[in-house]
Amino acid sequence: MRRCEMYKLVVRLMVLLALGIGLAACQGEEGAPTTPTLGAPSRLKTDHGVTDTEIKIGSTGGKSGGYTLGIPFQTGMEAYFKKVNQEDGGVCRRKITFIGEDDQGTAALALDRARKLVEQDDVLALNSFRTTAVMGAASYLNDPDGNGDTSDGVPYLWTVGGASETAEKLSRWPWGPIQINPLYLDSGKAIAEVINRMFSGAKVSILFQNDDFGRESVAGFKAAFKGIVVAEQAHDPNAPDVGGQLAVLRAASPDLLVIASSGRFMPQVYRYREGQGWPVKVVWLYPYGGSAVLVQAVGGTDPAGQERALRLINGTIVGQFLLDPFADRNDPAMREHMRILNTYGGGYQANEYTLVGQAAAEALVETLKRACDRGDMTRKGVLQAAESLAGFHPSVFKPGVTIETSPTRHVGAVKMFVGEIQPDGTIKALQ
Repeated sequence: MRRCEMYKLVVRLMVLLALGIGLAACQGEEGAPTTPTLGAPSRLKTDHGVTDTEIKIGSTGGKSGGYTLGIPFQTGMEAYFKKVNQEDGGVCRRKITFIGEDDQGTAALALDRARKLVEQDDVLALNSFRTTAVMGAASYLNDPDGNGDTSDGVPYLWTVGGASETAEKLSRWPWGPIQINPLYLDSGKAIAEVINRMFSGAKVSILFQNDDFGRESVAGFKAAFKGIVVAEQAHDPNAPDVGGQLAVLRAASPDLLVIASSGRFMPQVYRYREGQGWPVKVVWLYPYGGSAVLVQAVGGTDPAGQERALRLINGTIVGQFLLDPFADRNDPAMREHMRILNTYGGGYQANEYTLVGQAAAEALVETLKRACDRGDMTRKGVLQAAESLAGFHPSVFKPGVTIETSPTRHVGAVKMFVGEIQPDGTIKALQ
């Protein structure tokens, strides 16, 4: 009797198990929810540059031919991607493959390298460094086959430029460029607003280099400035000397000397000011400028030279959107950036361009995560994810500075940190 009851119990259990398996199969056929794989939806739409194990991202930047700032930019990007692959398991259960091309900072080579990345490497998305290069590839990436239909575009994400033209053609260039950095116009305005509060009615002389950066930075500054511009002087971006321009600006007796020139001209500015005993306060509109750039440019690598540089640059007002390798050297995010470079970037020394490279890489990783979470890693899905990053703060951005993209805004950082360099090279916030 007991054996018979045991037999019946086993039969019942087998029947129930069979019914359970059948029910589960039916539910699966009807599209019932299933538990997704961690970090990747069970159903993921893809088209270009994404396999079950890989996501291909491209970049063009100047690495030879007299313009080599693309080297630190791409080093910062690639090192961060390697960190994500090795330490975080990649993105969406896939490793990022980074392909960095050399465009020598020119429009023609940027276009050529972009074609190679799209047509041969089949990347999911790419970016470029320098306005000239960005503009050179933008039309092609928005309409690769040139038939006037932009539906086949390629996401042009987290580029580095600054000229307003890169952000003014949204209807013509819906796939980007989407910039990581502020527009020169916006950074000039941000600094002018602080100057208005601190130096009401001030008289300023302006020195600027005659290119997109110089002209647009000054235009933004003048649009917001409420004081008096008493003199302006332009110079060629490759000029060997700006002493003549500085003499004209000094003769106007300004309260402030506003500079919209790159870092290589700043040693001349400080030497002239020191040599003439001119106590004018310097305001630098360069959005990547700060203690690190100035200490290096004015003082070199010699400790005695850097001490002298700190004395000369003391009191300079700067605007930044990135952390400063000198002033912020003890910030945890800066220390992590240096660790990433040491571990995955061949020990490359941190500077403003490795930082913006990492910022672009962080924005790309966040973009890919959001596209993955939505189950759409097609080029269109990635573009839409990039347009949703409002409020995202890359770790190497200054506190309070965030990306503010949307379908109608293709510029990343909007705000600027404005501060005054202190005797020890730290930068005191002025907002």
